[in-house]
Amino acid sequence: MTDKFVTILKERRKALLSVAILLVLTVCAAIFAYNKMSNGPLNGFAVLEKNDPEYGKRDGSKDKSETNITYDSFANKNTSNKACKSLKKGVDVSVYQGNIDWNKAKKAGVQFAIIRVGYRGKTAAGTIGADKNFKKNIQGAIDANIPVGVYIFSQATTQPEAVDEANYVLEKIAGYKISLPVVIDYEYASGNTGRLYDAHLSKENATAVCDAFCNRVESVGYTGMVYANASMLKNQLNAESLAKKHRIWLANYVNKTSYSGTYDFWQCSSTGKASTYGMSSTYVDLDFWFDDGEKVRKDYSLVFDAEFYANKYKDLRDAFGHNYVALLQHFIDYGMSEGRQACIGFDPQFYRNKYYDLLSTYGLDWEKYYEHFINYGLNEGRQGSAQFSVKSYKNANVDLRNEFGNDYEKYYRHYMSSGQYEPSRTNTVTGYDNTVVGSVTMYKGVDYSKVFDFGYYKEHNATIKSKYPSNDVSALEYFVGTGMKNGDQACESFSVKSYKNANRDLRNAYGDDLKSYYNHYINVGYNENRITTGYDDKIANPITVYKKVDYKLVYDFNYYVQHNRDVLNAFGCDENKVLEHFVKYGMNEGRQAIETFNVKSYKNRYSDLRNAYGDDYKKYFNHYMEYGYKEGRVATGNENAVVGFITKYNGVDYSPVYDYNYYISNNPDVANTFKKDETKVLMHFINYGMSEGRQGCERFNVISYKNRYSDLRRAYGKDLKKYYMHYINYGKAEGRLTTGFETQVVNPLTTLDGVDYSPVYDYNYYIKNNPDVFNAFKYDDEATLRHFVNNGMNEGRKGNETFNVSEYKDQHPELYVKCGNSLKNYYMEYLKSFK
Repeated sequence: MTDKFVTILKERRKALLSVAILLVLTVCAAIFAYNKMSNGPLNGFAVLEKNDPEYGKRDGSKDKSETNITYDSFANKNTSNKACKSLKKGVDVSVYQGNIDWNKAKKAGVQFAIIRVGYRGKTAAGTIGADKNFKKNIQGAIDANIPVGVYIFSQATTQPEAVDEANYVLEKIAGYKISLPVVIDYEYASGNTGRLYDAHLSKENATAVCDAFCNRVESVGYTGMVYANASMLKNQLNAESLAKKHRIWLANYVNKTSYSGTYDFWQCSSTGKASTYGMSSTYVDLDFWFDDGEKVRKDYSLVFDAEFYANKYKDLRDAFGHNYVALLQHFIDYGMSEGRQACIGFDPQFYRNKYYDLLSTYGLDWEKYYEHFINYGLNEGRQGSAQFSVKSYKNANVDLRNEFGNDYEKYYRHYMSSGQYEPSRTNTVTGYDNTVVGSVTMYKGVDYSKVFDFGYYKEHNATIKSKYPSNDVSALEYFVGTGMKNGDQACESFSVKSYKNANRDLRNAYGDDLKSYYNHYINVGYNENRITTGYDDKIANPITVYKKVDYKLVYDFNYYVQHNRDVLNAFGCDENKVLEHFVKYGMNEGRQAIETFNVKSYKNRYSDLRNAYGDDYKKYFNHYMEYGYKEGRVATGNENAVVGFITKYNGVDYSPVYDYNYYISNNPDVANTFKKDETKVLMHFINYGMSEGRQGCERFNVISYKNRYSDLRRAYGKDLKKYYMHYINYGKAEGRLTTGFETQVVNPLTTLDGVDYSPVYDYNYYIKNNPDVFNAFKYDDEATLRHFVNNGMNEGRKGNETFNVSEYKDQHPELYVKCGNSLKNYYMEYLKSFK
């Protein structure tokens, strides 16, 4: 008994194992067949609905091996026969496009997308089914800022069925921002099959079906559109009748359509390269939108929430329950005009009372308040209800500001869809209109925190402080769009000028493209610990080569700009322009550009170079670079002294009385006039300086020489140049003294016109006691004596220590008859006593 029971169990186990194996094989076969589809696998293990009329068009029946794939593109299409305000390129997608990277799609040029909501089955039952990727696709496109429309693949054969399809779509798109038309895709299933094909509708009935769908979606504010191929539009529909009321989406897979009817969209190909647009399928449909600039719909999703509307008003719940379409219809037909609140974010009565500009314009026309909020108010950041302020919500949630920027609608939709259910955001819906929490650093997916701090930027930038004092989003947007190009410093720890100046490899790569330096630091430099501050006015490893010549021996960028502020002010830290200035102008002007080389010193130091180059400073620079450095010539230390200066002119050597360095140091007028041209300076000394009595060297003073030697004074008088020449020709050889008598005269003159006045006159006594005389004649002993004889004696001035003319007059009254009151006569009477 036991053995039999065991045998039975074994047989059952075998049977169960066989069933299990069969199931596994079946599943694998389904997955394999699914993966053979042209448009790739769906998420998970979703089984394709063969009742889907689009199945067969997308099921991979075509051979899509690598050798047979042929792609089409927008570039192949000609739209010249269709005028519009703005031509846009887009795609239409469904579950058959698989996974989609919508950001990649946008970067690839997708400007709009029309997304399938669902379909009506192609069998007689005509059951409506959902596109399994609808939610994922529409949210992804919206998040990528791609305008969207939607379509349903219809198989409706009656007007009520068309309305059912419309209602189905309306429920599915509730809450989404649908900015393009809602479309009835009116075509036969693959291979001219399906319930629509089998119905053999007349042109009038088929047109009525499409019209019913469009009328329904348009009754709640959307724009209706009919999709059909050229043949369907020409032969099965009254296309122009539909075009007068709705929009037309033409399907015509040619490079230039010859369809002459009215249309707004053109599906030009079904074989676009899907991977180009971030899709895992092989192909994708390509579409043109001939945008006429008119709004395609009124978006009530901003002000209508069916659940809120039903929960707030009992009469509506009693009448419609929670039927989305019925509630929306009531809202459009009656609710707005009655001023009913239909969502938490907008209350028309609050809006009216809060904004007097609107109250004075619209009065009690409640629909106008809705329209204003939808079209203007939300984008202006106006508060729509007592329960919710979009400005507050934005300012209090830095994570959302990083994601949404200044797009108030995104904040609003975030709160409506999820924010109101997040406890952390409960206290952010009001109270922060004028207070910003945190600081935004994210812009278009890039984190700028390494180079941007709103507080710092505001305090150090007048534009930000005046225009965006409490708007970090706009401040960051300005920084990225304008500030980075201008080189604005937006945080304490990063100066783009320093970053550029400190990194020669980056200067070579980016030149003056300042924005690239910021991006490099964000992406690479930060992790490399590169220097970011401290180099605003200097450069690390500056260039020294200009037009294949290396000027490093005579040029250093940092020294040049630090010592030539006009250059720094003109060119900043543009190392190329600064070096160019030095080569073109600085060298000719004799500007010093490095600590170790001074061209004026180099010139002063070497007479052979002065003889060769004169005042051509650039040649001295070039000589040092080519020869002088190698010869070990001295390049500094003689800035103010010329070595080996010339002293000879016309065969005469003036060196006993002349030293160039002494002369220009003590005669700045000469130095300023002749710019230290040693030849011209010598010529000045010879032609003017000697005659003017200018001292030409430390060891010879012409006044002292004149004062010391009375024989020379008797011979040359006031002709000072002759004293110089006497010393050159004779005095030096005679060992005559040339200094030390600047303030005294040796053997001053006492005899004038044959009369010796020495008994009553001493030169040194006279000038010491008569400063007016000294000031007038200095050390001119002849002029001083003449003053005494012609003036001083008559005035009774004492000429020496021993004779006082007044006393002499008083002592000799007998001379009065002869001399009278003329004091000079008394002087002369006294002198007679010495004859």
